[in-house]
Amino acid sequence: MVTDFDLYALLVKGDKTGDVQLQSGDVLFIPAVGPQVALVGSVRQQAIYELRGQESIEELLDVAGGRTAVSSGEHISVERVEDHAQRRAFALKADAAGLATPLADGDIVRIDPIVSSYRQTVTLRGSVANPGRFLWHEGMRLSELMPDRDSLVTRDYWWRRTQLGLPAPELAAPASKDGLTGEPGKELTEKPTAVSSPGAQTDWNFAAIERLDPATMTTSLLPFSLGKLVLDHDVSQDLELRSGDVITVFSQEDVHPPINEQTKYVRLEGEFVHAGIYSVLPGETLRSLVTRAGGLTDKAYLYGSEFTRKSTQAIEHQHFKEYADRLEHQLARSSIAMASTGNATAQQGGQPGPTADLNRELIERLRQLQPSGRIVLNLRPHGAGSNDLPETPLEDGDLLLVPPTPATIQVVGAVLNQNAFLYHNGARASDYLHLAGGPNRDADRGQTFILRADGSVTGHSAGQSIFSSGLQNVRLYPGDTIVVPEKNVGPGAMREFLSWTQVFSQLALSAAAIDIIK
Repeated sequence: MVTDFDLYALLVKGDKTGDVQLQSGDVLFIPAVGPQVALVGSVRQQAIYELRGQESIEELLDVAGGRTAVSSGEHISVERVEDHAQRRAFALKADAAGLATPLADGDIVRIDPIVSSYRQTVTLRGSVANPGRFLWHEGMRLSELMPDRDSLVTRDYWWRRTQLGLPAPELAAPASKDGLTGEPGKELTEKPTAVSSPGAQTDWNFAAIERLDPATMTTSLLPFSLGKLVLDHDVSQDLELRSGDVITVFSQEDVHPPINEQTKYVRLEGEFVHAGIYSVLPGETLRSLVTRAGGLTDKAYLYGSEFTRKSTQAIEHQHFKEYADRLEHQLARSSIAMASTGNATAQQGGQPGPTADLNRELIERLRQLQPSGRIVLNLRPHGAGSNDLPETPLEDGDLLLVPPTPATIQVVGAVLNQNAFLYHNGARASDYLHLAGGPNRDADRGQTFILRADGSVTGHSAGQSIFSSGLQNVRLYPGDTIVVPEKNVGPGAMREFLSWTQVFSQLALSAAAIDIIK
């Protein structure tokens, strides 16, 4: 005897009416899946469903849990296979007749979401206290959205005050960087602009209204001066708004204003009378800022100070990337040329594998190098006061670190004893090389150089090395480092470059020092 039961109703719906009691010797037969349709788009459960008969689109939606709240109620898209030969796409109205359309094997039913547009709404975003979408009305102007300067204090500012234990309004954590609170220029241009970091200063000179023409579907920008609108209450800048306008308030990180109008913070660390973070006054230089901070302590080693800048670090990082790309391209061309001439094995000692691995290791290390952004200040070795600092204009994010006077000289590289040795006033390079046991048999004497404590480099010239007469008598100062690189050993000529990258990584050379070495 054969007994049929509804497996779907039993397992999925939990209908126990078809739950047949089994007996010894019974055989359960579950046939292969039948006709199938796919349901995608704005529905509760996107999936591939099996047809049990002549189900309609409405029945399919019921099984999937129905449409979502943002689904379009205008039409339903269907893709259908005809005669196992071709596909045909058609649209149905989302009315009773359209929902009653029977399904066929292989159908793909798509429920589109509604268009992401807002009616009678304007959007405020960027460096403001309360970004969001607001109800638009006839005659609405910018001053209604930004009535005073408090409306431009971002939530990130108050959140940072809360983290520091300072009084602030009760706020939730800053919102994620979406289209309202971050990336203020993403919809204005094809190329996304920088995202404002927490605490970024408002750009008072430039803000913009992005307006879409519904007739031509073209976008235009209407710039206005935020400072004149909010601070000076200039009625000429209080532009009238239209429904759908997007108002973007930029920060100084999004659109860089002139250097004299930028808000700049500089960090002074180390041997200062009053180390800390300072807001730079208009026209203030590095020397005048250090003087305002009380000057240096009696233990300051000005010659070994490190002055780093974010913009310089970004430029160096780009140069490192370009150099690694260029080197990778040159190595690829060299490998192709050697393979085409049949000399690859001969030139690489019959071991192309190790050389290729070494080259890849070199390029990978170059890409991992993180430049410091250090700028050599060309200070006198015995400089001790703030008057010895240059009158250098400052940028936001600059850092000046003045350490105490170090007590050692470093000797690294191809010497018998890499080590740090106590500094002695008047000692020469040859004295410390002698303490390190001198160069070993792999040393490349002609490429030896001295890395000064101020970030500059003293190297060989006119075919001479530091071991030649005159150069080995170079006077050293506290914190200097003698670097003795290795010769080209092993397969390929890339090992020397690899040794350089090790030095760069360990000593964090500046771009200027690297150029001197090359």
